[in-house]
Amino acid sequence: MALSTFDSFKTLNAADAHTVSEEELHSLQQAVLGIFDDVVSVCVSVGCEYVLGGGSALGAARHQGFIPWDDDLDLNMNRSEWPRFRAALLEKFGEKYAIYEPGSPSNYALAFPRIRLRGTRVVTREDLLAPDVEPGVFIDVFLFENVPDCGLMRRLHGWGSLALGFLYSCRKQFFERKLLRKWGLDGAAFRLKRTLGFFLAVLPLGCWTRLWDWWNRMCGNTSSRFVTCPVGRRHYFGELATREEMVGSRKIDFEGRSACVPVGLEAYLTRLYGPDYLTPPPPEKRERHVVFEPLKLS
Repeated sequence: MALSTFDSFKTLNAADAHTVSEEELHSLQQAVLGIFDDVVSVCVSVGCEYVLGGGSALGAARHQGFIPWDDDLDLNMNRSEWPRFRAALLEKFGEKYAIYEPGSPSNYALAFPRIRLRGTRVVTREDLLAPDVEPGVFIDVFLFENVPDCGLMRRLHGWGSLALGFLYSCRKQFFERKLLRKWGLDGAAFRLKRTLGFFLAVLPLGCWTRLWDWWNRMCGNTSSRFVTCPVGRRHYFGELATREEMVGSRKIDFEGRSACVPVGLEAYLTRLYGPDYLTPPPPEKRERHVVFEPLKLS
């Protein structure tokens, strides 16, 4: 039995979801670009490096911008630079943006930071159970973690991350169990994860999120040969790459802007999406992000 439920969420067809029109999608993309411009300005001002990640890197390579049906933007950044960037963003734009991080607030259920534009509303699945989170337009920041140079320690670090990530997923699905049943997500993998999540509920979801985050950042060697993004779509070993390949950057066009992507962009996209990543998938296999209210973008 396959235990991954990732694809089920990427193709979720919830009856109570709001259908985003093409006009709304374009307006949402423009709002996201506004956040991106502010983030880049802060990175430049304090000397922090970023690169486009995930579907945003794929969109840059394939479409020179957003994937046409996509509505979000993903960035990658070194873990060591995140605190400095975070402080600078809040100092310059503290009234404009809110930043959420793993386990803070306690009902923030994602394992990576999210920057949200105040005064707007884009209600995702996670927002339905997080009243302390202001559900504004957002971009996601996935952090590159140092990886031990010692092969044995690297395997232990990776296996530990995979184990804690699985436990986090089980606890999260127990937290969301009523919504998942409502949407018909009740297959064997979902039932197993919810059952395990019941026993893990001795600790709040935020504790499991923080524990996984703590484990992922355990390696303090900022000159390690390898880095990874353990909370990315391919997890610890599937996202593993040399520091030179992922942390170094080059410029590429993204929606009329010059944006940074990894030096090893082609290898990165091949790992994530396969060798034919430049070929768009058929409509029935395209990932979609579900929202649960009409959008408010200003």
